[in-house]
This record gives sequence, structure tokens and C-alpha cells, in this order.
Amino acid sequence: MALKDEMERSGERLFRWRNYPPALFFGVILWGVRGMRDSSGTAIPEGMWELICIAVSVLGLVLRIWVVGTAAPSTSGGNRRGQKAGSVNTTGAYSMVRHPLYLGALLSWTGVALFPRSPGILIITWLLFWVYYERIMIAEESFLERKFGPAYTEWANGTPALFPRFRNYVTPQRPFSLRRALRREYSSWLAAATPLFAVKVYSDYVLSGTWRVDRVWLIGFAGVCILAGVIRSLKHYTKLLDSNREPV
Repeated sequence: MALKDEMERSGERLFRWRNYPPALFFGVILWGVRGMRDSSGTAIPEGMWELICIAVSVLGLVLRIWVVGTAAPSTSGGNRRGQKAGSVNTTGAYSMVRHPLYLGALLSWTGVALFPRSPGILIITWLLFWVYYERIMIAEESFLERKFGPAYTEWANGTPALFPRFRNYVTPQRPFSLRRALRREYSSWLAAATPLFAVKVYSDYVLSGTWRVDRVWLIGFAGVCILAGVIRSLKHYTKLLDSNREPV
């Protein structure tokens, strides 16, 4: 079997389990937290550094919300069993990068990986992310190339995979759908907030030697959990977030 075919087949398998690798990223980052030292003498104070970490993670979430909210129906899906696409997205975020959702995930994990202030931990997290998701991206692109042919190939040849080319930006064809973004992305808020909160609690323990929970962080994390729970309830028990309410 050709190497490309083997990578595609393994990418299909990894695609179905793509929500689980973050446990590995999280383990590496926690290992890096063990080596943290008091940052009182550093150029960037602890509070400011934490805000930077949060801002990077939030940037990734905002990107994902924008992508999902402006994507065409039956695309950028959250399906788990296999590839699915009703058309090729070529505007909005997709006019600048081929895999904006994975870029958003990378940014969210970068915010967490920055927490230990260790360049080595950041680089390891990036490498693990690339090794895992590269095969998934290969599988997705092979599926789209087979299904859409030249229409996909022409767009892909001029669009980078993961690092945006901002000069290529084209206004999204569809108006932003808040309903679709909320329905699809509320779980990613928890996926970003949980490791950030856990790393904060563990880092406080490493630095102080006692388990304690910062009140501001606890309130913020609880707020994210409550908001995600409300949106999940609206999705499953009401029609407020139904797809038939989205803009056409």
C-alpha cells in the first residue's frame, strides 16, 4: 500500500477518535507545570501571563464559532463516523486556510501550553498536535478531492493548510448563524476551559504547596459550565436552536 493511502486510512481511523488526543496534550502540559517557578521576578507578571493564555485560547474559540456560523449546510460537521460534505467552503475563514477548525483547536491548546512558561512544552504540544491531526487532514482532503474534483483542487492549491494567508480573504457567502454556532460549539468551550482551569489549580499547588482554588477562576469556570449546560438543554429540549431557523 502506498504511503499516502496508508496515511489516509489511518487518518480515517483517527478522525473517529479525534476528541481523545487532547488527553495526551494535557498530560504533557501538566508535566511541564511541575517545573514551574515563582514568576514574581519575571518581565510579565503572573496575572498578565494568565490573561495572555486565556486570550489565546479564546481566540481559538472565536475562530471556531465564526467558521461554524458562516459555513454552508452539511459542511464543517461534527460527525464522528466518517467524512461528510455537501459542498466546498471557499469563503470566509476557508478563503485563508483549508482547516480553520483545527487551527482554532491549535490556538486553544496553545493558550493552555503557554501556561507553564516553557518553550519546550509549547513545542512538544505543537508537534504532538501536528503528528496526530496531519493524518486526519490528509484523509479529509483525499475525500474532498475525490468528491469535488477540480473544484476542490483549484481552491486547495491556492490555500494554505493551517497557517492563514490573510491577503486571500473573501467575505463569507452566508450570513453568520448564531444558532448554528451555539448548537455546534458549546462543547468546545468546556474543552478549552477545563484544561485551563485544571492547569491553574495544579500550578497554584506546585507554587504554594497547598491545594487552593482561585475564586475568580472558579467563578469564570463555573460560568462557562452553566452557559454550556443551558445551551445543551436548549439544543436537546427546545426548538430555539433548530437548523430550520438558520438564515438561508
